[in-house]
Amino acid sequence: MDFDPTDGYYYQVNPYPVPVVDGKWSFHNAPIGNAGDKKGTVYPIVALRVSAPCSEALRGRTPDSDGTVRFKPMPAGCPDQTDKVNTKTVRLVNDGP
Repeated sequence: MDFDPTDGYYYQVNPYPVPVVDGKWSFHNAPIGNAGDKKGTVYPIVALRVSAPCSEALRGRTPDSDGTVRFKPMPAGCPDQTDKVNTKTVRLVNDGP
């Protein structure tokens, strides 16, 4: 998920669980950010290790009219950024256009 600190919403990037192979995972996440963001803007990317009920709750979210799935706070039973065991936050910095 992307986390937008300006509006406090989590944005779903991948509608399905990301496979973990030999303890490693990856996925493509583009584009990120907002129109007009300046070079050097930091984008938190949040990876969650979730239970089956949380996974179902995330998958059950309906996209808005733009096709975006966003929520605030995380659904019940899902980890949040204070859960250091099940949440990993990586910060990406915009290198400009």
